[in-house]
Amino acid sequence: MDEILYNYIKKGCNYAIESDPNLESTKPLLIRGIASKKHIYKCQNTGRDFYYLDTGYFGNYPSKHNPIGKKLFHRIVKNELQLSRILDVPSDRWEAVAKTDSRLQFKGWKKNGSHILVLLPTPKACKFYGFEYEQWVNNTIETLKANTDRKIVLREKPGRKDRKVISSVYDQMDGAFATVSLNSIAAIESILYGVPHFATVPCCGTPLVSTDFSKIETPYFPDERQIQLKCSSLAYNQLTTEEMKDGTAWKILQRY
Repeated sequence: MDEILYNYIKKGCNYAIESDPNLESTKPLLIRGIASKKHIYKCQNTGRDFYYLDTGYFGNYPSKHNPIGKKLFHRIVKNELQLSRILDVPSDRWEAVAKTDSRLQFKGWKKNGSHILVLLPTPKACKFYGFEYEQWVNNTIETLKANTDRKIVLREKPGRKDRKVISSVYDQMDGAFATVSLNSIAAIESILYGVPHFATVPCCGTPLVSTDFSKIETPYFPDERQIQLKCSSLAYNQLTTEEMKDGTAWKILQRY
């Protein structure tokens, strides 16, 4: 059994897990990672609730609080892969995370960027949403070229080590006019960094992102209050392993 799943379920939540021999149970199903798409599809088709576990939205990059970029936070999302809604939650958890990294502190929009940064998805993510990888990439580039004269920079998703230290997404967001993705969790990092984002499908940046790539020259610029509300929601949707172990994660998910 996956250790993260074990830490979570052993604290008394009445959920089933992927390795449960009785997958026909009506109990909510805990699912870790997009590789378990067959279980996600089945839950969606039958109306069964599921909770999806994966990497957290922010706080995992190297910073003063997290010098080596350890994966401190894991997101736990009900019935979707990333939280696309705004929840009615306090701002305390978000404020605590934002204090640890100045790049998470919104300082206004950078409207003088020169290039468009396309955050390429993995073929696995494309397939989950019904896209062929090459088709998504080619269609995206074609649409952008038809609607802007700006330079288009493609960023492949590097390994975790490279993402953290050698090739941070922030390096390529410097000087960007906008970022574009299928549904990257970098959407919220881009917004906080002052660079508007476009996404194909609902993601952690929804409803702060644009979805029509043909409007690349006129992106949506949500106000600071909207950003605060969304980030507060995301902070209550990502938990540490310790919070899974001590039952805090279960309590938060039940309350919000």
